[in-house]
Amino acid sequence: MKARSVRRLLLGLAAGGALAFVGLLGATALVLRSDWLLGQIDAEPDSLFVAFTSPRASCVPGRVRFATLTLRSRDSNVEWEAVLEDATVDVALFGLVRRTFHSTKVRAAALTFRLRERLTRAEATPARAARYPPIAGFADPPLRGPAEPPAAPRDPWRVAVDDLRVALVRGIWIDAWRWEGTGGLSGGFRLTPGIVAQVLRSELAVESGTLHWGGDVVSRNASGRVGAWLPRFDTQAFPGNEVWKIMSGSASLDGTLEAVSFLSPEGGGPRLAGGGSARVRFSMADGRGGGTVGARLPDGRPLIALLPAGPPKWIAGLIDLQDVHATARLRIAPGVIAVSPARLRAGSLAVHADFRHARGRDWGALLVRKGALAVGFGLGTAKSVHVLGAVDWFEAEGRPGGLRTGQPRGSVEPVRVSR
Repeated sequence: MKARSVRRLLLGLAAGGALAFVGLLGATALVLRSDWLLGQIDAEPDSLFVAFTSPRASCVPGRVRFATLTLRSRDSNVEWEAVLEDATVDVALFGLVRRTFHSTKVRAAALTFRLRERLTRAEATPARAARYPPIAGFADPPLRGPAEPPAAPRDPWRVAVDDLRVALVRGIWIDAWRWEGTGGLSGGFRLTPGIVAQVLRSELAVESGTLHWGGDVVSRNASGRVGAWLPRFDTQAFPGNEVWKIMSGSASLDGTLEAVSFLSPEGGGPRLAGGGSARVRFSMADGRGGGTVGARLPDGRPLIALLPAGPPKWIAGLIDLQDVHATARLRIAPGVIAVSPARLRAGSLAVHADFRHARGRDWGALLVRKGALAVGFGLGTAKSVHVLGAVDWFEAEGRPGGLRTGQPRGSVEPVRVSR
């Protein structure tokens, strides 16, 4: 081939590439400035809603910047909303014609996120509903709809985000729990609203923040890391809190402890005078895991309000609970919660406890010691009080079949606790 022909070929390829590049940029701008994209995605706003402000195409095909980008979705179990500020999104343009919003990379300056479980009318008490986050476009309280027959086959929009990074997380509000502060987020997800979902490995790095439960401050100056992920799952097969059965993740958090109102079913629990400190270390895989919780309180007397009426509460009311140190080992599995061992010390007072819940049954044992005095209590359905030989009784309940073990006496089938 002659040199002139080679030059013409190269010029032709360069011109074709330039035209294709300009065409992609033009396509990006055209899609952004038309109503077609939003009209397609928002055709079913009850399941998926997208809104954005000030879209600007960059010199990279498929890369778009938004002043704000809002994603809102719901299914029969939950409703959620994410608002990104100053977001740069890399979109696979050709996926849009296949009803797929696939972003290979998202970078944002800030994020706020809200999620709430949809409730039955019996569950949606005024106190519980008041703790849930409001979400624009969805009614309050978030009620579950009536059971519907299987829908006809359809072609829903699919959302996929491979690599999401947010420099500043302003707030995360999930049901009654609300965190506000500074932190960074990384992760990704897959979503076909009402059908399937997946959460890629995601992590929130907390620099500083305040944790609320309803209107109460639970912790201040919280710092640490929380990570979680979910495999691809059928959202109808794991409604509401059932999703915990397949969740994996870890948490490492430190902060103050201001209140434990969340331990009361309807709130209104005690606030801790003078505050305290708390440490949480926890990990789980496929809904099974464990960890430790530690707390130090200058005054533990408000905790007496949490005890049920009876001898333990009466005895606790007589004890000085100053400078309390408490630790507990927590283990969970689907349908199983074990707090064993749990220890509390306040001066010469020592409390030892083991407690389990499984298959709808509660059992455990509690030993209170102060000097030469010792009193033991059987917990759960096997309520009992032991004054004489309380220490020997408590130790005996740690043997196979005892109240401090995974299988209490009289159980018909074994209960396995993840260790």
